[in-house]
Amino acid sequence: MVKNADFSLVQPSNAAGAGDILVIFSTGLGQTSPNLQTGQLATFPPLYTSTPVTVSIGGKSATVIYSLASPGFAGLYQTAVFMPSGVPAGTAAVILSAGTVASNSVSIATK
Repeated sequence: MVKNADFSLVQPSNAAGAGDILVIFSTGLGQTSPNLQTGQLATFPPLYTSTPVTVSIGGKSATVIYSLASPGFAGLYQTAVFMPSGVPAGTAAVILSAGTVASNSVSIATK
């Protein structure tokens, strides 16, 4: 799931544009610092991912603002990024990578 900075869902009527802050929700980003035990709810202060996370949108590298375990959830992560410029309007593939392991591609609406 990909949301805008105001937590509204990115969709055709609310497409992402260059410079927008997007929050990407995912699973499987691995260990956090400090450690979070499997099944334990994430709390504050934030528990940042230990493995570097990179994001590409429409084949362009997106600047990662943060990547952390989503507070109040077990196994859910949120990664905030700046939408890169140069992504054509329509739809674009979003791919997260934790270290050398890439996610499946999902598409978002772009403007």
